[in-house]
Amino acid sequence: MGLKVSPRTSTSGSRFLAPSLAPPVSSPAPILLSASWGSVSVRRDRGAKITAITLANGHEWLVQADHEAGGCDADAAFIDAEVCGWDEIAPTLTSSGVRDHGEVWRGPWALLHLDERRLVLETRGERGQFVLRREIGMTVFGMRIDYAARSLRGEIPFLWMAHPQFRAPAGTVVRFSPHQDEWVEAFGPHPGESVSRGLPANPVECVAAGSGRKFWTRSGAAPRSMTVDHPNNASLTMTWEGPISDFALWIDNGWKASEPIVCPEPSTSFGDDVDVAAAAGRALVLTEHEWTRWQVQVDVRCLSDGLARG
Repeated sequence: MGLKVSPRTSTSGSRFLAPSLAPPVSSPAPILLSASWGSVSVRRDRGAKITAITLANGHEWLVQADHEAGGCDADAAFIDAEVCGWDEIAPTLTSSGVRDHGEVWRGPWALLHLDERRLVLETRGERGQFVLRREIGMTVFGMRIDYAARSLRGEIPFLWMAHPQFRAPAGTVVRFSPHQDEWVEAFGPHPGESVSRGLPANPVECVAAGSGRKFWTRSGAAPRSMTVDHPNNASLTMTWEGPISDFALWIDNGWKASEPIVCPEPSTSFGDDVDVAAAAGRALVLTEHEWTRWQVQVDVRCLSDGLARG
């Protein structure tokens, strides 16, 4: 059961509310936001993970954990925790001295605002270098996610990356706008090799069972949206705006995830290591005096009234 909310938990009318000191999270109960099309569930105690994007008929978009999510070992790597849902990656994915997959995916986020259709959360990096805010607002056709980040220690290079793990059963079709033919393999059997003929309509088909692969588009050549069509006539489109210059696609064919997934990773910097990106002049830079903002829009639809559950 999701957390029951009061009509408002803040009196401020600003788009991003003033920071608050939230009490310790005492329950792993998800926060549930609802609209006519379905619902979104969030675990603010678990790095603000979006655990479910569920259509009104029960169709689930995000891969689910194969066990009850809870705490994990303090030193566990990201892929050895629960591989499910939608995580936030910042300020890097893999850099020396930084936790695997960044500093914000594990611990609780502070609650700034909550009502039936809007949720604003905030967190600070584990090393105290930045603050990141995220607002989810339910819309007629899906949800809009607004992000804002600023430095707490002068100018710092910053890599943010979305990490939604969408289910990709047999028959799934993935489309990019604009269409992407050129990719570079970052993880898999041929790291560093270019792919000039595009990926299969269902990218899972290019990944051996029980393994994973990751591809980047050319630096600065990120698509602006990705659409996932499921074989039972459900369709989801993810669009992004703002200083999102690069894009990667992670594909897991039953390796760490409980079922095949495609994971779009729009990013504010090129590559997995923000230090390498900064040295090449390819990293977003945060300052103390100005918020950097970007947005992600998720729209869902059913192409027929006979959409099956599952």
